[in-house]
Amino acid sequence: VGVLGEHYPGYFAVGDTDELRRRLLQAEGDTGFLERLERDVTLLAPQFSREREKRRFVELLGLLASEHRLH
Repeated sequence: VGVLGEHYPGYFAVGDTDELRRRLLQAEGDTGFLERLERDVTLLAPQFSREREKRRFVELLGLLASEHRLH
């Protein structure tokens, strides 16, 4: 839920294979549903680019280093 958000339409409960089956059949037979899934992940994709992840990691390391110097 953290990455995709609470309203991502492809969710199903862990271990709920019946719901998983329904979601897969829905994705196979309902082009609107599949398009919503694709749109949602496409909108989120820029948040997880290699460049952004690398920059955020460097920022985190800098924060940790500055915290360490303070103690």
